[in-house]
Amino acid sequence: NHLHAFGPISGTKRLRQAVISLNQVFNLRDCPDKTKFEFQDQQFLFDNEITAKCIRYELGTCPGPCAGLCSSNTYHSLLDELVDFLNGNSQPTLQAIEKKMNAASDRHAFESAAIYRDCLQNLQWLDRRLNGLSLAEKRLNGVLAIPARKNRMAWLVLRGGRIIDTLPMPEKPEQAQKAIDAIRRIANAQPPVATNLLEMSLQLIVIAWFRKYPKLKSQLIDFDILVDKFSDTLGNSGHTPQSLQRSA
Repeated sequence: NHLHAFGPISGTKRLRQAVISLNQVFNLRDCPDKTKFEFQDQQFLFDNEITAKCIRYELGTCPGPCAGLCSSNTYHSLLDELVDFLNGNSQPTLQAIEKKMNAASDRHAFESAAIYRDCLQNLQWLDRRLNGLSLAEKRLNGVLAIPARKNRMAWLVLRGGRIIDTLPMPEKPEQAQKAIDAIRRIANAQPPVATNLLEMSLQLIVIAWFRKYPKLKSQLIDFDILVDKFSDTLGNSGHTPQSLQRSA
């Protein structure tokens, strides 16, 4: 289970570098999963001294949750700052890194300045990717009419930049009601999160397709508009609305 999900984001090597930079900037641990948390506020049966498992504590880039050197509240506050960054409040962090980079350069600490520069570039890249994904997920919601087999039309139902369902375009009132009910359920449900590599890849493909062919975005019909138009037109005449046929 997860409390937060961000992505999908393409570019495995660059993403790995960005994750390393996130750990460095927000002072989060990057030790193996088998390394247990040992917070200051935990109760221990024995008073054996615990030391940090890596040099990052000495370098000041990790608060040492592996050795009881910070409290659980302190560490979770760092996680909250990270989540805030990934949710879009990125400028304060990016500006702070740039300020440290410039200060290091001014005092001729060029090695430190280069480290800050790399972190800044990695997090700027990640921020652009997340912002682009967030924008696509907000805009790519609705129904796209496309040609199907035997000269018929079909609906691609998109939510958050993902193809959630495909439906044959109704030609009779009873078919229309079933299709409209399905669209209403999708529109009212919580946007799904891609849970495996295939779903993530398909979402990235769909987003890239609309970016390559921006005219398709204007053909994407909002859920509410489609339900209202289709309910009125088909319910009264028993024929598919011509405006929806032309939109394909």
